[in-house]
Amino acid sequence: MATSYPYEFVFPQRLVKDVLPRPGGVEVPQPPFPKNAADRWRAFLDEARPRVTELLAASATDPEIAAAARDESSAAWAGLALHMAELDSWVDCAVAAGGPVFAAETMIWFSSTGYLVENLKWNDGSWETTSIVTGGRVYWRDYAGPGAEPKDGRRLIGFVPDPSGCEDDLGSRWAAERLFEPCRQLRIRLAATGWDGIDALEPLAARGASARLVMSILAPQRRDWYAAAPPLSEGLLLSVATLDELMAFTDLSTWADVWPTLLDGVGVDLAEYVAAVVESTSDSKMHWLIDYLPLSVVAEIPVHAAFRVLLQAADLNREAATAVVGYALRWPRVAAPVLAASAATNPRSKTLLGMLSLDDLAEHRDDFSEAEWAAVEAHAKATDGPVAEASAVPALLAALPWDDRPTLPVLKLKAPSTDAQSCATCTPSKAEPLR
Repeated sequence: MATSYPYEFVFPQRLVKDVLPRPGGVEVPQPPFPKNAADRWRAFLDEARPRVTELLAASATDPEIAAAARDESSAAWAGLALHMAELDSWVDCAVAAGGPVFAAETMIWFSSTGYLVENLKWNDGSWETTSIVTGGRVYWRDYAGPGAEPKDGRRLIGFVPDPSGCEDDLGSRWAAERLFEPCRQLRIRLAATGWDGIDALEPLAARGASARLVMSILAPQRRDWYAAAPPLSEGLLLSVATLDELMAFTDLSTWADVWPTLLDGVGVDLAEYVAAVVESTSDSKMHWLIDYLPLSVVAEIPVHAAFRVLLQAADLNREAATAVVGYALRWPRVAAPVLAASAATNPRSKTLLGMLSLDDLAEHRDDFSEAEWAAVEAHAKATDGPVAEASAVPALLAALPWDDRPTLPVLKLKAPSTDAQSCATCTPSKAEPLR
């Protein structure tokens, strides 16, 4: 089978809205900012100030965090505030107030910090500490402050570095703690400035594994940041740039929103990846896998691997069964070699091959091996065959029985007069009263 691709890949316009931009990639339109975004950001900081100030002064707070957040206008302070209050569309609000790099620094501080929670029980007239655990980003309203009467036996006692720094835990934590969508929003804003000033994030890599993960997502062009991020974290998929990098990932079950960005990052090689996953999956697991395959994305890639995926999925998925027909008619020079190779054993391939024009394919005979072309000649339809002499055509086909029917007279209607004089003498009739 030929390995060159006869059609140029053009990124599908319908997928652009789901792409996270990267330098040199698809141009993604900028959404409008929320109304009064900067004012909302300042109001949010005011709401968080009492609790942030209280925890920063607590003895259990990490000294490095306390020093970095001493200035209330700093990104470190804002990152801690995100633990203590809530704000819809906080990324856009932070960008409007301080710019995209400030918002990126805020996100890194947010992702790389947490808080200590003291669990207590009432024992003989006083509270007794039973355990101290780390938390972050969720349930903050359920806790009392340090030194206060515990709320439901719990209270916050200080800010600490990233409580989930374990690299193996970042994948699940990433989805659970709602950083994924803010990273998407911020990368779009950074793209609008051409990632100007993004190198200022470099020192924050020392904040830990989650900080490096955020940095690698926000700036996909910094391959050194990608290499330093915790491997195989789900968020890294947003910055994958080569097929080799993509091949390291095997679990497709949580990738629904990532495929358009992957297509922008690795191009047509995305089909090679999906094909490799399908080919390595046992028949017993294909019914499970089929629900996670990006069939609508694969159907936009004019390469053999993409068509092989659709053809294999067609027996298990109605969407693929429909897409495989449209694909074959849209890109026959890609589909025909795949169909020819399996026409002898696959009835669907034989049927689809019969829908393609032999004469059109013959113009590209070099795309096929000898065996493939033999199958094409056996099954594809010849649209421009020899023209038969009129005398050889059966009378029924040459002149259909109803051709001799008498011609009905044409009814001609006289157009109303447009003569000005006639119109001038017209008097409108009075409408009859309703009965």
